[in-house]
Amino acid sequence: MVYLLDFIKVYDFDSLESSSYFLLRFFLKAKKLKLNIALAGGSTPLYLYKLMSDYQFPNFKFFLTDERYVPNDDENSNYHNISKFLNIEPVYKSGDIEKDCEEFSNIIKENPIHIALLGIGEDGHSASIFPNKNILKTCENTLISLAPNSILRISLNFKALSNSQLIFFVSKSKKGVVSRLLKEKNTIANEFISQNTCKKPILVSDGMKDLFNFL
Repeated sequence: MVYLLDFIKVYDFDSLESSSYFLLRFFLKAKKLKLNIALAGGSTPLYLYKLMSDYQFPNFKFFLTDERYVPNDDENSNYHNISKFLNIEPVYKSGDIEKDCEEFSNIIKENPIHIALLGIGEDGHSASIFPNKNILKTCENTLISLAPNSILRISLNFKALSNSQLIFFVSKSKKGVVSRLLKEKNTIANEFISQNTCKKPILVSDGMKDLFNFL
């Protein structure tokens, strides 16, 4: 089902597989364009990335929206999990988090993001910007944050995604925070939306028809 709300367009499907195939078709339609695409970590989009790995996207450059500052072979690394399927630029390079934050910022300056696929955490965070705004360093396009579990992260900031097409990709387990996104509008995702100058953002979900029918 498609729901056109005042500030976001929603595509809700009956399963994560169906929503993943929808996004696969979205990227296949755009594959002839030269695009810089930021990809979210986490478990929800991994099936999509697996589907995408069966196709060639020679005109796309893939970047991370954010990264836990751990070595690239760590099982908690977004790079480690996504690079199994797609050729993506790593964030962890030198072992010096401030240096890597600056380098990532400069890379994004040279490769402005056109499409950003973002998740939304249970606490309302998006990328690695958390509600407590525990930000330790800000670069032009990136920042260093301290997650509630005390793991350092590097993330794209609001400026880096201000001109990109935002696509929020969530599963039915996030129904509570999606309700906040749409009703209270008090999540970090809403801050990304409010600072974005591109066309209307998109929310792709599964199994939330009962929520949208009451909006």
